[in-house]
Amino acid sequence: MKAKVASRAGGDRLAVKKGKAEKDPNKPKRPPSAFFVFMEGFRKEYKEKNPNNKQVSVVGKAGGEKWKSLTDAVS
Repeated sequence: MKAKVASRAGGDRLAVKKGKAEKDPNKPKRPPSAFFVFMEGFRKEYKEKNPNNKQVSVVGKAGGEKWKSLTDAVS
């Protein structure tokens, strides 16, 4: 049997890894999405109603369920 040799489009040149581009420390952050704004308030409400809850996942699941049940109507 003949062994197949994988050929590269670039020939025999070695690939040079480029480092990550430096991030601009002065770049402004993106605004939070509507869901994150909603969850910020929801976490406070949930904590007041359930002070003994220690699991983050429970809060996230409850917030996701409430988010899905919301309508587009503005109160």
